Amino acid sequence: MSKAEQISQLRNRLAGQLISCDHIKRPHAISTGWPELDRFFLWPGWPKGEISLIYGPEGLGPTRLWMKCLPQIIGQQLWAAWLSPKNLRLCPWDLFQQTQSGNLSRLFIVETPSDQIKDWLWVTTELLSVSLFEIIGCHWDQLSPKPAQIHKLKRLAERYQCALVILTQQEKPFKSPLYAAIVQVGKNSICIERAQHRPTPHFFQRRLFYADFMPQFKSLPTAALNDQEDKPVLFG
Repeated sequence: MSKAEQISQLRNRLAGQLISCDHIKRPHAISTGWPELDRFFLWPGWPKGEISLIYGPEGLGPTRLWMKCLPQIIGQQLWAAWLSPKNLRLCPWDLFQQTQSGNLSRLFIVETPSDQIKDWLWVTTELLSVSLFEIIGCHWDQLSPKPAQIHKLKRLAERYQCALVILTQQEKPFKSPLYAAIVQVGKNSICIERAQHRPTPHFFQRRLFYADFMPQFKSLPTAALNDQEDKPVLFG
């Protein structure tokens, strides 16, 4: 019996118990700022009360992907936090252009010179326990938290209903089953390696991400974007 036939029999057997995704109560989430990604997730964005992971080499856009959620949060007069080492600073110019008021006062930035995992955990725990931030981006660079440490952060994120997004430049980071979403930013595509209740891996073309992020490209017709596909200066 083929796999397709087995799946068909299973569906017929469970037909009375299955419900469509439209009838599932979606958890609260913070929009990623990228409509295509929001539509793919069961929740429309980074889930609150959960931990998500974004990883990829520096320069390919993992930090930029996280920053896309900020204009909406700031526009609603809500708070967001960013934690990173001093050598990985945010570039707020694109963000400043996208915010309606240009006011970034509700973005709380913490830079730490420490390279000790215990210090990073302490700062992240403190940010979560403040119960002020809708989303926290934590760029752990090359740090590797242990499963027990991730479990502790998961419980705190759930308690304070915060969307915690960990970013790392590691090529092969530890992918805890506690992560609600795992996103790899690669040279040619953005891969959704894990998303609860969604078939993965799922790939997005990088050019769609950049066209959506930059207003001057977003207004271009699809044909024009296709023509630019092979030009790394614009979309590489």
